Amino acid sequence: MTIIETVEAYEQKILGLIGLAAKAGQLVKGTDAVLEGLANGKVHLVIVAVDAGKVVSADVTASCTANGVPGYRCKVLDKEKLGALMGRAALAVIGITSINFARGIENIFNANLSSAD
Repeated sequence: MTIIETVEAYEQKILGLIGLAAKAGQLVKGTDAVLEGLANGKVHLVIVAVDAGKVVSADVTASCTANGVPGYRCKVLDKEKLGALMGRAALAVIGITSINFARGIENIFNANLSSAD
């Protein structure tokens, strides 16, 4: 699991793409749905809230590794912020099911990593 420390410019882009993916119905919400999507090959990228529990993080990380799917833990996305973005009180994990949205979000994460060097 890659840990991302974003700056504001990247944070807004990430939140924007996650919001678009949600409106387009191109993501799954919650640990069970993400694990099922990973097992079925439908999830192309996973984002875990920074304050997600250790068991959730370990389960999701293991499934991402086993299925060759990138997983990210973004320090600016806690359960409350991720939940608010999805219209829920709190949410620990989401899985992006669109390869195009997944690539777009991953490109932003990778640009953030390279700018931190």
